[in-house]
Amino acid sequence: MRIKKIVQLFAVLFIFPFTLAAQVTTGSINGNVKDAKGADLTGATIEVLHEPSGTLYRGMSGKNGIYNIPSLRVGGPYKVTISFVGFRPEVINEIYVQLGEASKINVILTDANASLKEVVVTGTARRGALISKDRKGASTNINRRLIAALPTLSRNITDFTKLTPQANGTSFAGQDNRFINLTVDGSIFNNSFGLQALPGSQTSASPISVDAIEEIQVNVSPYSVKDAGFTGASINAVTRSGTNTFHGSAFFNKRNQKLVGTKAGPDGKTPVTVSNFDVKQYGATVGGPIIKNKLFFFASYENEERSDPGTAFVADNGSNTGQTNVSRVKKTDLDAMASFLNTNFGYDPGQYDNYEFLTKSYKILAKIDWNINSKNKLSVRFNSLRSMKDIGSSSSGVLGGSRVSNINTMNFSNNNYEINNDIYSIIGQLNTRISNRISNEFIFGWTANRDYRAVKGKLFPLVDILDGTNTDRNYMSFGAEPFTPNNKLFTDTWQASDNFTFYNGKHTMSAGVNFESFTFFNQFTPQIQGHFIFKSLADFYTSANAYLTNPNMTANPVQLRRYILGFSNLANNEVWNAVTKAKNIGAYIQDEWQ
Repeated sequence: MRIKKIVQLFAVLFIFPFTLAAQVTTGSINGNVKDAKGADLTGATIEVLHEPSGTLYRGMSGKNGIYNIPSLRVGGPYKVTISFVGFRPEVINEIYVQLGEASKINVILTDANASLKEVVVTGTARRGALISKDRKGASTNINRRLIAALPTLSRNITDFTKLTPQANGTSFAGQDNRFINLTVDGSIFNNSFGLQALPGSQTSASPISVDAIEEIQVNVSPYSVKDAGFTGASINAVTRSGTNTFHGSAFFNKRNQKLVGTKAGPDGKTPVTVSNFDVKQYGATVGGPIIKNKLFFFASYENEERSDPGTAFVADNGSNTGQTNVSRVKKTDLDAMASFLNTNFGYDPGQYDNYEFLTKSYKILAKIDWNINSKNKLSVRFNSLRSMKDIGSSSSGVLGGSRVSNINTMNFSNNNYEINNDIYSIIGQLNTRISNRISNEFIFGWTANRDYRAVKGKLFPLVDILDGTNTDRNYMSFGAEPFTPNNKLFTDTWQASDNFTFYNGKHTMSAGVNFESFTFFNQFTPQIQGHFIFKSLADFYTSANAYLTNPNMTANPVQLRRYILGFSNLANNEVWNAVTKAKNIGAYIQDEWQ
């Protein structure tokens, strides 16, 4: 009885995968070999040559004449040669393999002694039909040629996933965009904590250069139990590899407001206001052989720098009153405040108008592919992203309106903050063809997400000064943004998966396990620098001057409108944080029956 229950438990675990999220990183070629009379040929030799790299894959047809050549590099062209003793060999050229898809080639061999001429089939580039009886589930494949040919301003992977009919931005099939699953070379590449859809989203950065991507597959309703960990879509990308030919590319893009139209509308004459901006993008790729037919390398670098106006509003200087972008805040008040803070506290609050917000990102990828022997192929990839973006101060906790510059209020530039999204990842993959009927794929690696904020200028108490009226509208703000000091979210992801495939005639049996370990370090110290709200400029100056006269004063000469201070209750006033750990284990078994 106990043995029966154990068997039932394992059956449930294998049939219903609960956290498996390993993705396919290769393609395959399969089909059937028959003679001219329609009889299946068992034992036919199949050779598949990846012509750019000289990588050779071999196999044999099994019972029913069915053959499978798995774990093929995505792309091509491939040359397929099928031969059998006593028959003329068939050669099929210009075969291209798609990510996660099987290219089907059925062949009829003719008798070598027959009076027929030798038949050599040379097809055009076969890239897989969009609608096919062999395609299972709703999916979209975007290959290297499409990526290189389609226009993109942001150079972001999401510009290409929009080709999926069910896509709306980063949302698929109406689901929240945080419910997608992004994998690169079979490894998890999500923002696993769940604050954003994709890593780099907060800094408007693509997590990986599009020049480093070989193919993208978007699965909305896949049939395979390997695809899990999402309710919107699974975005699976594989990176490029080197070949026997040295190749490289370089680019430089520049855009600014002069390249944007200034009129729109049905008649094309309605004026449009265009803000100044400046974008520079440049990068390069290089790849080639280290040992011909054996060892290859590929590397890419991309840099993007963008500047935008930090604010469209300017202070009232007495002569510009009435313009739509002129705030009610007096230039004399702002200049006097900046001088007072610099002189008495050594604090520079920054500019209050005509300053820029910067956005920067740097992407690096390096990959090694090694054909260990005819049965084993190893690839190792390292990539990193470093990105930052200037963001306007949060208005949370402000009284009466906003803290960001507008028609009623002005804040200094060092009241804003900088967000950083960094990624470091190293992933290895070993593909092994154990025999003509058995293959295995093992993926392992580590990915680190480093999301953190930086204070503009130096740490200083946040000060909001109201306009001194009964409406309590905010007039001026300076000091460190309230939620930025010590704001860190670090995620370490360790992962390993193994996928075993057994080919048995019309049946393709797959089984696998997946392990993921997450460690989240979250540090958040809101308003740890203190938050003062004064009713008026006069109240601020009275209080500040009293402090300068007697820093140890026990009573404030004015009544603060509000005061908030976050502090540590730990020993030695240590900064508080939270560490969360989680582990996912998944298993599956699947039979695909033709």
